Amino acid sequence: MKYLCKLLCISFIILLGSCQYFRYPATKWPYAKDAIHFTFYTSSSLNIVKSDSHSSASHPLMVCIYQLNDSKEFDRLSSSSQEGLYQLLECNRFGDSVTHAESFYFQPEKRKTDIYMDRKEHTKKIAIVAGYNDPYTKMKEEHRKITELIDVIGYHFFPSKEIEPIPMRLHIKLGPEQIEKIEVK
Repeated sequence: MKYLCKLLCISFIILLGSCQYFRYPATKWPYAKDAIHFTFYTSSSLNIVKSDSHSSASHPLMVCIYQLNDSKEFDRLSSSSQEGLYQLLECNRFGDSVTHAESFYFQPEKRKTDIYMDRKEHTKKIAIVAGYNDPYTKMKEEHRKITELIDVIGYHFFPSKEIEPIPMRLHIKLGPEQIEKIEVK
């Protein structure tokens, strides 16, 4: 009997431990200090600009991070026109869906930059816009990743009615002409 009780306890602990990896949509969206951690990786050939003599040079890159409660307006601006994309690159509030907007500048020489941001109340999505040189022309020529939209998610041991989002860690690789990789951890 003792053996069976121990076996059941161990099984329950293993089951409980494995449940923490289930993702659930968050239902509450409170403010949280330093809840979003970005690690940006840049290459030495960041934001490359080719000159007439076919040589190329790296330049600093402006990245705008938006916190949104809805992505419809962001989607419309990022896919509609050159004016919409340039409006996103201004890094200002473009509608009621923006809970926060902030710009950062990255140098080609600095390989890794960590940024912590407070998650503003009602933030459900994170949007990243990179200001590569002449982004609209490059976007038209071939599909380039200069905007990215990420969902804020919650984890919980057991599903419940109210699930708050967890702190996010994002690893973002900024390449010569586009956002090359985003990992949410």
